[in-house]
Amino acid sequence: AEKGSVAYFMNEKKIEKIEAQPFKVDSKNKIGCGDIFGATFFYHFLQTNDLQISIQQANKAGAIAASIQNLSTLKRLPL
Repeated sequence: AEKGSVAYFMNEKKIEKIEAQPFKVDSKNKIGCGDIFGATFFYHFLQTNDLQISIQQANKAGAIAASIQNLSTLKRLPL
């Protein structure tokens, strides 16, 4: 979102967090951005097993989605 993202995870017995900085975009539509964020995060995590890469890519996808007025016209996010 506008403030970036935070993910918390367990590292052995300690709770840790990673953060991703926000992408500055001209927000036109926020509908579905959370769904796109979640799908992108899980896709990249399954591919890389890297939380930092996953949250950064999810943030980027959410920002791109927010900058598009009508997502139904989009066939693929330009990541």
